Amino acid sequence: MKMKIVKSIALVLVMSMCTCLISACGTSKKEGDDSKVSVKIGYWPQKDVSPDNYKLYEGYLAAMNEKYPEIEIIPDHYEYAADTFLPAAASGQIPNMFRVPFTEVSKIVKAGYAADISEKFKEFGFDTALKDSVLDLVTVDGKYYGVPYNAYIVGMIYNVKLFEEAGLVDEEGKPIYPTNFEELRQTAITIKEKTGKAGFTFPTNSGWMLMSMAWSFGVDFMEQIDGKWTATFDSPEMINLMQYISDLKWKDNVLPENILLAVKDVQQLFATDQVACTYAPTDWANGMISAYGMSKDNISNSPVPAGPAGAYTQIGGDIWMVSPDTTSEQMDAIFKWLDIRGNGLKLDDSAIERQKERYKTQYEKNEAITNMDFSIFKEAERVEQIKKAKEEYLNVDEKRWNTVYSDNLILRAEEPVDAQQLYQVISSIVQEILTNQNADIPALVKQANSNFQRDFLDKNN
Repeated sequence: MKMKIVKSIALVLVMSMCTCLISACGTSKKEGDDSKVSVKIGYWPQKDVSPDNYKLYEGYLAAMNEKYPEIEIIPDHYEYAADTFLPAAASGQIPNMFRVPFTEVSKIVKAGYAADISEKFKEFGFDTALKDSVLDLVTVDGKYYGVPYNAYIVGMIYNVKLFEEAGLVDEEGKPIYPTNFEELRQTAITIKEKTGKAGFTFPTNSGWMLMSMAWSFGVDFMEQIDGKWTATFDSPEMINLMQYISDLKWKDNVLPENILLAVKDVQQLFATDQVACTYAPTDWANGMISAYGMSKDNISNSPVPAGPAGAYTQIGGDIWMVSPDTTSEQMDAIFKWLDIRGNGLKLDDSAIERQKERYKTQYEKNEAITNMDFSIFKEAERVEQIKKAKEEYLNVDEKRWNTVYSDNLILRAEEPVDAQQLYQVISSIVQEILTNQNADIPALVKQANSNFQRDFLDKNN
């Protein structure tokens, strides 16, 4: 009898433990159960590292708790890193929602660590509200795998002081922008002649910022043939681009003396009035203002110049992705969280107030706030709501701060395979031609194309 009682107690304990485990593992709200839908949100700012952003997130969380008490938001400080993501995902360490660059979408989907969010994406109206060029960045095989967080496009940025010294401003004091590559060359020559400073530059240790120029020259870097990727930049177009860059150095002498430049080097040269113009994403300006004390009034911008193939510009940014084990209810909670943050299509009065709080924080940090930003939304009402939220915090001269987007631009995402490796290959060509006046450009291009195929593309085929 005693043995039976012990066995019965043991059975009850086991059943009780199983019930607890099931309850702990389940994160979705069940019928007749007052438990909450819990979701982990990544990229949560840390208080001691980014107090301003932490304060904003605390406001988002308070608003979420008030509007959706049935949802529990669990802050997670996880930040994406290319070299650690796959192991972290395999061991279940990524949160329900995590943020990654646009370039990583296909890789993460292919590895099986992203949920297809098409149903909720459409339910919340993103499929019709976003610009087609942005939709393409989150689409794989006709399905949606992410919600854009922000986006930038590469434009041109100008040092107004040097343009004024060179007499390259109109009657309103606005720089006279080059609209094609010959005008860019002539502008750079005038700047050098009139001021003694470099007329133009770009980062030479990464081919990333050369992509807009290359596409505008008509360069095609790769093509998928019968399911296999083939390098295709051993072409007259690539040779013409490299000859153009070589001439800027050896014929026109309009580049900086030091040609081995990282992004931070270009930013410093520009911010300290040593170079007149460069290609730049829309977020570079605030970095130069905060790091080097550059005046917002000394900055102007425009769309990229057109080349023989048109005016191409690179689009990039970050998106929110969802882990594959996330339930439908959790996805619903995530989209509601995005609405609260102001990243959704619907902006109610409280969401607009939170947007204003964000702009107030930027204003207090002396960041440039302009209505010329590139918007990921084509929905006119949504765009206007954001413009109104910014109105009282606008702090730049709109005669000089222009949109870097125009209907004439052709937006392109980074190359689909081994983009980072491609940048280094391009960089090696550029550095050789800028350090060797007699460099054999066709031979360099041919060898680089062959190396990229052998060392990278063949390994993906």
